[in-house]
Amino acid sequence: MSSLEHTEKPRSERLLKLRAICCEHAFDLIESAERILTGRRPIPNIAFHLTLLALEEIGKASLIAAREVSLGKRDVAWIDKRMEDHAEKLLHGLWSPPMRVSKEIDPERFRQLQEFSKQAHQQRLAALYVDVTGDDDALASPKEAVTIEETTSLLDIAKQNLQLLASEPARDVDTQDELMRWFWEAVSDEQMQKRLFSQSFLAKIDEFDGNIREWTSWAKAEFEKIRQEECEVMEAEASRVIDKNVAPKERWRLKLRIYCISHSIRQKMLNFWNESVPLAKLHFVSNEEMILELTLGDWNTGKDVVVSGQAFSKIFLAALNIGTAGFFWHEMPKKSADYFESMEDLENPKMKLTTAGGFDLQRQWRTGENGRKLTVLEETYLNNAAKCAVVFAQMKEEDAEPIFAPYLQGLALLGKSDAFMSLDLQTIHAFHAALGNALTHYGDWDGKRETFIPTLHRVFADMMPEEEHREQILKHFKESAKTMQELQEHAISAKRVVDLYLTQRAHRQWREATSIAAVPN
Repeated sequence: MSSLEHTEKPRSERLLKLRAICCEHAFDLIESAERILTGRRPIPNIAFHLTLLALEEIGKASLIAAREVSLGKRDVAWIDKRMEDHAEKLLHGLWSPPMRVSKEIDPERFRQLQEFSKQAHQQRLAALYVDVTGDDDALASPKEAVTIEETTSLLDIAKQNLQLLASEPARDVDTQDELMRWFWEAVSDEQMQKRLFSQSFLAKIDEFDGNIREWTSWAKAEFEKIRQEECEVMEAEASRVIDKNVAPKERWRLKLRIYCISHSIRQKMLNFWNESVPLAKLHFVSNEEMILELTLGDWNTGKDVVVSGQAFSKIFLAALNIGTAGFFWHEMPKKSADYFESMEDLENPKMKLTTAGGFDLQRQWRTGENGRKLTVLEETYLNNAAKCAVVFAQMKEEDAEPIFAPYLQGLALLGKSDAFMSLDLQTIHAFHAALGNALTHYGDWDGKRETFIPTLHRVFADMMPEEEHREQILKHFKESAKTMQELQEHAISAKRVVDLYLTQRAHRQWREATSIAAVPN
């Protein structure tokens, strides 16, 4: 009879079994990595991958323990989410076993391992797959992504941490340990972690003679004290009286992540936008991702800052899309596979059938040889977007809503369409509604269907004197799509017509406002 069968606590037994399975699998992975390294033909990139998998299993064992402690008492969704994150499992596989044994907390070490885990996962991907999308000069074999020294060093750590994990005493999770549950929750929460590992908190460890449990108890009480103080501040904020006779001061800072599939983002190009729109700065993250940082004044109270922030962010997000004629959104649209995985003719087995599908929205913006490159987000586009942001942010809500609500709906639908459920027809209708409402608002259209196309020819005549050029951009209004891919192209065309009109309008209002400001009193 195994030692696992002696326990009288069912949930403790479950944890022991799960941990034993994780340890056994980690051992097999480590043994396989060693064989690959010490064999006749060492392959370090494959051994590196197996070593990372072993560390993930070790990290998973630690996360399972945290989940079992909290199960039935707290929401454990945050733990389940981390068990699907490769970098998060790596982090816990590297950090948790030594920390539990030494009972020493080093926040700098934690941050270093956090960064290393993210980099190691990316290195693992480079070591596993051949990248066929890069430039010719950047082509490399997966073997070049990692060295034997790197793999051997990481393998030693994995073996050591597995031994530490296996030697840990069994935990009785049926007996509530609220303190440890809180500690792991704090470590796994980004904001709580920053406070827990701040200098002021860590300095207190010495006062408790290095007793981590007593320090954790103090930290938990301190967090509760801070929470109470924050509640008091929020209550005072809720009752604050706003004097709109006094100029507003900067009070709130909100950050929103934005993804782009239509342009390649460059750090230096964002400086132009930030100089033009100081209350809505853009911060570079990667060539397809950035942070929108909004600054709101103290005329917004704590209870309405979220609503105000959402309203402003939507205007600025719309301005980016309009001014660049691109696609910026809160999430990356996903590529979808063909509708059918395979098709075959039973009477003619040799005949190969293919199916159209595999939606990839980004292809609508790719240019260059074989459509491999995106246009760089240049100052010209950001200049358009900045003017749109400044002009449209000043519109009254009742005037802006009929234009930008359907426009944003069109963007959302555009990113959701795929081979299994096309929403492109609804997308076209949304952009047409935005265009019609904008034309009506600015007095360019009388609202009659028969005058719609002539109106578009008229408003675009200065920009595009050649009628055939105008006919090209308005083509989707007159011709029905014959395929699903063509329908997606029509949806993009509908967006671009709105973008063109609103960008033109923003420039006109900008010039008018500038000329008025230039007139001497």
